[in-house]
Amino acid sequence: MIHLTPRPHRPRWTEIERIGHVITQRCTCGKTRIRFTRKATAMNEPTVRPTRYDVTCLPPDDINTHSYTITVEYRGHDRWAVLDGPYALDANGDADYEPRPSERDDEWLATHRFDLDTALAIAKKAAPLMTVNGQTVEQALAFIASRA
Repeated sequence: MIHLTPRPHRPRWTEIERIGHVITQRCTCGKTRIRFTRKATAMNEPTVRPTRYDVTCLPPDDINTHSYTITVEYRGHDRWAVLDGPYALDANGDADYEPRPSERDDEWLATHRFDLDTALAIAKKAAPLMTVNGQTVEQALAFIASRA
């Protein structure tokens, strides 16, 4: 009789997302983990990079602008998310609740992460179509104009 001894699991982790110093990795067995990194930079050489763009049709100084704003946020590996609050937009502008990093699979990431130009184009297309508390962007702009 032959007895087979199970081979020990040798995890092979691949990075699926990097946001700042937080790295989300997935193992070949399906498990996910989050790791934290710190990269030392010289004190006299600060790094400056844009990580968020606000896209809105309302004037920037209006009190309601934040509610009518689509954000484009950096998510690592030259990939950007298009967000309406807690919702991530796909290429068609359809909103989907953004799950926590450990629950995002490759399929979800492929449909909700874009290069910067594509992400900005999606945001610019979605911004005029926003509705907040039943009020469209067009109605909000008319209300702003009536106060002037």
